[in-house]
Amino acid sequence: MPALAGNQPRIISLEIRGALMKMSLNVGNGDRAIRVVAGCVLIGFAFSPLLTGSAAMVVYIIGAVAILTGVVRFCPAYTLFGLDTGAKEPRRKTT
Repeated sequence: MPALAGNQPRIISLEIRGALMKMSLNVGNGDRAIRVVAGCVLIGFAFSPLLTGSAAMVVYIIGAVAILTGVVRFCPAYTLFGLDTGAKEPRRKTT
């Protein structure tokens, strides 16, 4: 991903079936790592013999959503509640 300069908004534009969607990146690096690890643990737990049926499916879906939001750096729930865990991350000095 290209480095962001100064106070530029962190926005991704996507075009899906002719409709332009703009997503603001609102998941920081620490949050991303936690989401991906927790998602992998949940998916592993869903495939274990401890869970079966509907409970396993629910845990699997929650794990998949956690991994997806960590990878794409966008969480719709954060947008609804006005949260942004990546806004206060220190910028790297490029010299």
